[in-house]
Amino acid sequence: SHLDTNVVVANYAQNGRSTKSVQTLGIWDRVKNDLKKGEYLFIQFGHNDSKESDTTRYAAPFGAYQDNIRLFVDYALSVGARPVLFTPVSRRWFDDQGNLKTGCHGDYPSAVEQLAQEYGLPLIDANTITQQWLISLGDEASRKYYMWIDKGTNPRHPDGKVDNTHTNVAGARKIVELLMPEILRVIP
Repeated sequence: SHLDTNVVVANYAQNGRSTKSVQTLGIWDRVKNDLKKGEYLFIQFGHNDSKESDTTRYAAPFGAYQDNIRLFVDYALSVGARPVLFTPVSRRWFDDQGNLKTGCHGDYPSAVEQLAQEYGLPLIDANTITQQWLISLGDEASRKYYMWIDKGTNPRHPDGKVDNTHTNVAGARKIVELLMPEILRVIP
């Protein structure tokens, strides 16, 4: 509903992937094989790169994370594609007083911002945009957009689920709605 028939989206995103694991699992190779001149490459990572205890995914923000994104950007530019960088979407983490914890991604948003400046690339600050949205909703009201599933209501999650990182369909649609004005601003 946000795009017309002239736009085709190839979505390579997979749950739990990082800038490191998309390479080791062959996902980046698929992107490279398919990416063509004039196409846009949206790059958004950080959630899983920050998992220091997981050597298959961890990439330090001002180290391997930036190096990996540079690799993606350099390849895209080499084939005439147009990279667009995104800061990570905010997690839905509220403290006991009902205030959103805004530092959930540490240095990863700053690392992406630095790369956008370094390359002169468009940047969508999804982190700030989604934080503002979550703050405006508050703790209780924002739950309906995330994977908060009551016990006994979903056969896939019979014991229920509380997930403050992954949105449900309504949350995904809302994030697209929030980010679309910025995407349209940076893409002619």
